[in-house]
Amino acid sequence: IRIVDNIIDNSCKYGDGKVSITLHNSMLTISDNGKGIRNLRKVFNRFYKENERGIGLGLNIVKKLSNEIKINLDIHSNINGTDVKLDFSKQTLL
Repeated sequence: IRIVDNIIDNSCKYGDGKVSITLHNSMLTISDNGKGIRNLRKVFNRFYKENERGIGLGLNIVKKLSNEIKINLDIHSNINGTDVKLDFSKQTLL
């Protein structure tokens, strides 16, 4: 729940009003139409943020939890928005 909640929260905060959520087989995709993420290499670093909003922990938490329960996480971003894909095919329950 925390993983999906943090991603949707970011999409709402930084998007331009449109968030799309799709589920196909074991792949959940959350997309927004915001300005995109400038530095994808740093986006999972603790306290990294690209503007004054938030404290920079949300995606760090998403990455740690995803790794722990074996959810493959993939982010693609450009000036037209961001797509976050969560692959639950190898997910383990805690």
